[in-house]
Amino acid sequence: LEEAYNQEPGVIQHIQGFQIDPRAGTWAYAFTEEWPVPTDRHQLSVTFTALRPESAGVSGVGDLLLNYRLQVLGMGGAGRLAMAPRLSLVLPTGDPRAGAGRGGVGLQINLPFSIEMSSTFVLHLNAGATITPAAQSSVGGQAPSALLDANGGIALVWLARETFNALAEIWCQSTEGIRDDLSIGRTNEVVFNPGVRFALNVS
Repeated sequence: LEEAYNQEPGVIQHIQGFQIDPRAGTWAYAFTEEWPVPTDRHQLSVTFTALRPESAGVSGVGDLLLNYRLQVLGMGGAGRLAMAPRLSLVLPTGDPRAGAGRGGVGLQINLPFSIEMSSTFVLHLNAGATITPAAQSSVGGQAPSALLDANGGIALVWLARETFNALAEIWCQSTEGIRDDLSIGRTNEVVFNPGVRFALNVS
């Protein structure tokens, strides 16, 4: 899930994520680079994706996201509540015939909230949607109407140490897709993700 904190002035952050399903033989990779512009009030970022979808069985580049986030609440980490809405332009760099992209320009919005519940627990909430007005199917036809995806999630983070956190996330996603007959179907998914994260500080 997204945390509602923009990058500090003078700091560029690189984020990488990799997810694999050995049973289905699928994987997905994302790389995001974030820049403050020039303070943490405004943030620009770009997200590159690559994946191996189950439907195609081949690897390829996914769609590219150009992102802007505005720190509405919690400037400089001040206060218990932070909010940083994100608006993204989704560019169709992935091949829809390989199941690696939508084949059309899309618009995505996400609303991340972060709440400091105490000195050791932080709650993150996300809600968002993506619309693709002219998506393409894997067989080359165009969707009869715009595709609308929705997502939401909640994460509880335990700040066990300054450089070590334990967390549990629940992520829900509802995605529209184009069938071979060019009708639109919807797929719903719920993921529970327990995990840990740690930091290595170098001089």
